[in-house]
Amino acid sequence: METKKNLTEQDRYGYLRKMPRPDRYILLGSSCKKSNEEIKKHFTEVKAKASALPPEDIPQDKLNEFAQKYVEEQIAQILANPKYAQEGKCTFCLGSPGAGKSSIIKPLSQETMSFHADADAIKVALSQAFGIDVNGPSMHKYSGMIMKQYLIPALLDNKVNFIQEKIGDEIDKMVGYTNDYKSKGYDVSVVLIHCDNDVCRERNIQRCERSLAKGETPRIVSDEDIVQIGNTPLDTYMYLMEEHGELFESGKAYCSDVQFGTHPLHLQGMDYEKGKRVENEQTEQYALQGEHFKSVAVRNQGQIYLQNQTIDPKLAEEIQKGVEELATTGDLNIENYSKECVDALGEINDSAIYTLADVLNPSENYVENGKSYDTEKIVEAIQNHTKQQQQQRRSPSIEEARFL
Repeated sequence: METKKNLTEQDRYGYLRKMPRPDRYILLGSSCKKSNEEIKKHFTEVKAKASALPPEDIPQDKLNEFAQKYVEEQIAQILANPKYAQEGKCTFCLGSPGAGKSSIIKPLSQETMSFHADADAIKVALSQAFGIDVNGPSMHKYSGMIMKQYLIPALLDNKVNFIQEKIGDEIDKMVGYTNDYKSKGYDVSVVLIHCDNDVCRERNIQRCERSLAKGETPRIVSDEDIVQIGNTPLDTYMYLMEEHGELFESGKAYCSDVQFGTHPLHLQGMDYEKGKRVENEQTEQYALQGEHFKSVAVRNQGQIYLQNQTIDPKLAEEIQKGVEELATTGDLNIENYSKECVDALGEINDSAIYTLADVLNPSENYVENGKSYDTEKIVEAIQNHTKQQQQQRRSPSIEEARFL
């Protein structure tokens, strides 16, 4: 099978349908209340306050000399430190800028006895050695070169356990990295830190604002670049686990759209081990809760729809039948219904999906790893949410997404 570079929107919803409820709804949610235009305006205003630094060049021979010495010192320190193992294990940590990868990396490093291959640490060392601002425009290029050409090869040569951050916006490259590391005797795992794109954009701006408030040169990523990344880290994780799972020891997914200071939410239904999704009593109960919440949301939305529309009694009866099928089975055989009925059921289902996306967003209702949701609390939240319906609602943009 040829490896994809990126997923189409239709591909994405196809893989989302394979993810258990409630995780698929959490992945669609967002705590961001701003419009695209409001975020763009905010970014432009903040960027205008940030004085741009001129590029500063480091001669290539000096850069190579620094890289060689820096990596030799790092490897010596790593090998002398008992908290880092030499078991030939690598964990890729996928996520957009602003997703909050660092919130997972520290505990993961301790758990796996892994060194964090950190580009920011390289930038600090470069800044100290050459007197260049740590957030200067050339730093990303220089740190990336040292990481790729010096640090990662040295870690691989010494079988050091390490964590490597990747955006994960190109699936074929991730497969290439994995095959390369495995050819060197490594076991590879993947951790996804998912956060809605608009939340990542806002965090990028807020990080810049904090630096400006301290009088520092801000580190800021282009808003257009984050928009371009979109949901590709999630796409990559789902594709790798479903289509290339045999390459990986394990996979774990988290949602970091949480209240400040809260650990990212572990998406319990999206754990994989050696190419297979982890299934046990805990994950089964978790998925069953998701099914129940979907049923409640569909029935509530069906009731609201029928109350607020003037509909022919025969069509209303057909819609009610479809609502019950959708609520009971979680799916719909559209061939059994008229086009008018399918359109109505699609609207009802869209509303149910985004009610769940809002209610289950971990910034609103957080459930600790290994625990179940408070069913009564969530059902009440679904019912209250349906009483406050917005006139304009986000909706999946393709027909195939309608019955998630």
